[in-house]
Amino acid sequence: DRLVLACIEARTPLTFRLLMALQTHDMPTGQGGMRWMPVAVGLVRAGARVQPPPARDFDVLPAWFHALALVAADEWLLDYSAANQAAAALARHVAAAARLASDGTGGSGGGGGSLGAALFAAG
Repeated sequence: DRLVLACIEARTPLTFRLLMALQTHDMPTGQGGMRWMPVAVGLVRAGARVQPPPARDFDVLPAWFHALALVAADEWLLDYSAANQAAAALARHVAAAARLASDGTGGSGGGGGSLGAALFAAG
């Protein structure tokens, strides 16, 4: 989706989260998840790519939580290989952010780089 890509390029994770909400509100359910999964997988993949603007690392959290809610949904098909790849990409990005936060190098006050830089380096 063009708007999702624009949010990723513009580093606007809160706008991206709003787009996620709009897209998930209209997602078809039922039918074994086959109509739901492509939309959900696309959003989880995009959630793994979105990065915050400088000094606003926490702005990605709402998008990540929404992506995690999609992965935890009953409709999420674990046997769908694209779903596993998208969930793994999100997990790598969140883990990279957690490592930065735990060693004090993330965010604007840390000494060793930004969360956004680490997220794109991990993916």
